[in-house]
Amino acid sequence: MKRIIPVLLALFLIPGCGIQPTGTSYRQISTEEAVAMMEEESNYIILDVRTEEEYNDKHIANAINIPNEAIGKEEIPELQDKEQLILVYCRSGNRSKQASQKLADLGYTNIVEFGGINDWTGETVTGNSSQTELSADSQTRFSGSALPPSGESQRDLKADNPAKTEGEVSAEDAFDIVLNNAGVPKEDAYNIKNERDSDNGIPIHDIEFETDYGDYDFEVAIADGRIVGADYEVDEEYLDVLGGSGISLEDAQVLVSKKVEGSDPGDVEIWEENEDGHSRFEGELYFEGMKYEFEIDPAAGRIFDWNADLRD
Repeated sequence: MKRIIPVLLALFLIPGCGIQPTGTSYRQISTEEAVAMMEEESNYIILDVRTEEEYNDKHIANAINIPNEAIGKEEIPELQDKEQLILVYCRSGNRSKQASQKLADLGYTNIVEFGGINDWTGETVTGNSSQTELSADSQTRFSGSALPPSGESQRDLKADNPAKTEGEVSAEDAFDIVLNNAGVPKEDAYNIKNERDSDNGIPIHDIEFETDYGDYDFEVAIADGRIVGADYEVDEEYLDVLGGSGISLEDAQVLVSKKVEGSDPGDVEIWEENEDGHSRFEGELYFEGMKYEFEIDPAAGRIFDWNADLRD
């Protein structure tokens, strides 16, 4: 299975830090600075780049919604004035940075990214009354991207997979297995791909998805629901947001063995590494024909890098 290339840490700077990332052509400010800017300016757009479902659940008053996945290399009819001030946000600050850079690449010259609604303390509203609907032409041009049909934030797994036969694990069940193993809430996942495939002759559900804190790639055996491949990495900067409590090497062995059902903590090989003053646990586990490799943040007590493959 391919290794997922870690997302550049510069894209995950904590919102509000006020630091301009190298190589970007948009500004970053804090939510407090965004509030002040909205009070001082008059001709601006507040752009929510989350999914439609997230937008409808709660969004900043007067914000319009164009999902990050809908912003590509084509012109955006809904954003005609490339010199107009556009204030961009998402949930936690990852997608807003991606969208801001894409808008800058399209020639927009006054893009200001201010993080996520998680840090917003001002007025919010629900529903889609303020939402900008993409034109039919835009829908066609964006059809090659991950833009979901109206009212759908995740791909319909039933539509992408044929009906299962007796005894098989369905695509929906396989996705639930993956989310549980990764510890990812369903509402955090987007850009989901769930397809039937095979690996080393084993029929699998090949499942990929993104979150604000990392990209995930799993293979689930259709016959019995066993995870036969996994690769993901949580951005270390995001561990500060997730929080947690410190653990020992022995605790880390237990953590890994619980993730690999049936394995014993004593079978987990683990050691401590230090780099630039930061400690982390690294290790591996061989169990029932699988090789697992991992990295754990001992301060947060969380696995942030996980790889699992069938042994040759």
